Amino acid sequence: MSRRKGEITGHMNELEFPHLVELELPPGGFRSQNLEFDAFHRERNIPIRRGRGRHEVEQFHVRFCFPDAATADAFHERFGGKRLTYSPFKPGRPAGPRVRYQRSYSPRGEDKS
Repeated sequence: MSRRKGEITGHMNELEFPHLVELELPPGGFRSQNLEFDAFHRERNIPIRRGRGRHEVEQFHVRFCFPDAATADAFHERFGGKRLTYSPFKPGRPAGPRVRYQRSYSPRGEDKS
């Protein structure tokens, strides 16, 4: 999915704010905790930045992004969840540019007919 010009996406938030806390979305949503999330961010004068969500079986996970580890740890202690640090590369994959295929130019053998 492409993004509109000037639109901030979850992936961009994770790049700029690499300290993450991932919470499981309860069946009724975060309705009862939204005011607490807002208050936490207001106390520290930081905007609420959400990262990419992910599905695991029937459970949805929401990521909150923070500029430093101390703030992410404080959020984690207050609301629980799983503490993560964003890494731009997936484990087991090469870090360089992606190569779809490599051309090999081998010398052709001479026909001896």
